[in-house]
Amino acid sequence: MFWKRRPVTARWSIISTMHGVPEAVLPCIAHHLNSDAERIHIYLDDHFPEIEAALATNSRCVVTVCDDAYWASRPAGRPLGVARRQIANLAHAREHSDSDWLVHIDSDEFLVATDPTAPLALGAELARVPREHDWVRILPMERVLPPTPEPQTIFDGVFRSPTNDAALIAAAYGEVAKFLFCGMSGHVRGKVGFRSTTRLRVRLHDVIFPLPPGVEAPIFVKPSELPNFLVLLNTRLLHFESWTPLQWASKLLRFAERSNFDGHHPGRQASIRFMADHPESNDRLGLFERVQRLTPEALALLAKAGLLRQVPFDPSALTRETFPSVAMDFRLLAFEARLRASNPDYRRRNGL
Repeated sequence: MFWKRRPVTARWSIISTMHGVPEAVLPCIAHHLNSDAERIHIYLDDHFPEIEAALATNSRCVVTVCDDAYWASRPAGRPLGVARRQIANLAHAREHSDSDWLVHIDSDEFLVATDPTAPLALGAELARVPREHDWVRILPMERVLPPTPEPQTIFDGVFRSPTNDAALIAAAYGEVAKFLFCGMSGHVRGKVGFRSTTRLRVRLHDVIFPLPPGVEAPIFVKPSELPNFLVLLNTRLLHFESWTPLQWASKLLRFAERSNFDGHHPGRQASIRFMADHPESNDRLGLFERVQRLTPEALALLAKAGLLRQVPFDPSALTRETFPSVAMDFRLLAFEARLRASNPDYRRRNGL
């Protein structure tokens, strides 16, 4: 009798700190519930009753509401800044997970197979990582808009990959290249997966060696100075750097209002400074069109270089199927209307 060998796979789970309306949170959850992820550790940055109710009966969703009681139970209390809260929640998830691997992502990020025709099989890929590697890097692809047609939903667009080809970036983007880094407006290092048993220090975009108490870690560490890691070849991270033009401009403007230029790559710093220096709404919203929409020439150059994923990615139907009790509207104009209604004084004050 011949036994068929079962494929080797690692058990892995997701960690994510989430904040926002159902349309900005539930697609990420629905997509990964349809993957080989064991669990999704969801940290809601505030009370969101509709989202909490939608997740309450799903055993693969481990939901923690980050309210005053939760932060009072944590050693350092509630950290200031989203990134520090994400790190704190990551540590909490490690205490409560028995998966082999953990992967930290944001609610606007989606793990997919590099081959658009294949299903995500991250467990099998992680099972092949040599024991001497405690972490892996998952490279990002950033959603941008093509020249035409106009987007109708928050998921419309194509995805560009980072590149170190300076000549290609200059040819594709011209003077807009100053707002990019490695051809991207958002993060270029991607996100990490790590063994739950590692003693290394896990951060949002890398894993570093432990530091002595009181020593501040640098924001950016050269790859050569990091512990051994692999870049996954069969998995990519689709990143919606913003759901809509209004959200993108608003996010940059919040950094500008706080004079928060540190911790960003040079291209992002240039975009934040542009927002600080240009009070006109047409200029601020127009920056999105320059940075996040490809010209016909850029699209052709990036496609020829193999840096574009043009297969549509739209989890709206899957999200509605997964959470049928939640009414959701994924139209771009409807999403922006909700943004404006959520803080009308802020929008008027900043011409948005």
